[in-house]
Amino acid sequence: METILLTQFSNEDRVVVEARGENTSLILISMYFDINRTIDTYLQKIQEILTHAKGKGTIFAVDSNAQSTAWHDVLTNKRGKALQEYLISRQLYIANEERCYRTFQSGRGASNIDLTIANNQTIVSINYWSIHEKKAVPIIIF
Repeated sequence: METILLTQFSNEDRVVVEARGENTSLILISMYFDINRTIDTYLQKIQEILTHAKGKGTIFAVDSNAQSTAWHDVLTNKRGKALQEYLISRQLYIANEERCYRTFQSGRGASNIDLTIANNQTIVSINYWSIHEKKAVPIIIF
């Protein structure tokens, strides 16, 4: 596969690439949602990427700093509610599955704020999602 950095969407908090194969194209995004910025800023960026993707398979790896029981956290905060509502309205899906490990772990605590988000074209291709036991690193198998 050939990968192309989409510089118009990438910055210090976001890396967006398009992976192209013989008969397929996939948009891959890594995003960090700064806890000190409103989540609406990031939802707008997601929308810009989705508009560009125009029906291509899309996978987001997001440090959301948003909690929701929808992605197996212990509570839902304001940011989590806003993100959850946005994902539902755009038919985006959380690939995270409930595990005994959390996606974020530090001396300050543990939560599930790191998300794998997929659209209709890619969610059906994710056959396995897990968290590595020694590091909070999601493992995805297509």
